[in-house]
Amino acid sequence: MIEDVVTASRDTPLHEVAATMATEEVGSVVVIDDDESPVGIVTDRTIALSVDDEGTLADRAVSNVMAGDVVTVTAGTSVFEVTQRLSEASVRRLPVIDGDGALEGIVAIDDVVVLLSRELENVSDVLSVQSNRR
Repeated sequence: MIEDVVTASRDTPLHEVAATMATEEVGSVVVIDDDESPVGIVTDRTIALSVDDEGTLADRAVSNVMAGDVVTVTAGTSVFEVTQRLSEASVRRLPVIDGDGALEGIVAIDDVVVLLSRELENVSDVLSVQSNRR
């Protein structure tokens, strides 16, 4: 999980969210309530699809375009359950919450792929060593 999550409130204008994404070099922003709980997520794709006919984002609030009904996990969620939730929800990112529902981090499918590829490399190393022992 990445603990340094870029966030915005529901009323943050889309153009500000887009500027923050560019500055922070991230592809998503988690929308949070006053109690720090995630209530939505907006991605660079969401913003691209929100551009109006004049090519602007105007001053629409992020709440107008964010994906609501956020699927979340806790820090103790296994990598296997994370992959299952990502698949079931057809999303690439899951906010990580604490016991009170406050945002603690975010996990992306890219993070899972990196972790699993490292684990497969470890297994491959073991198999290589074992193969040479014949």
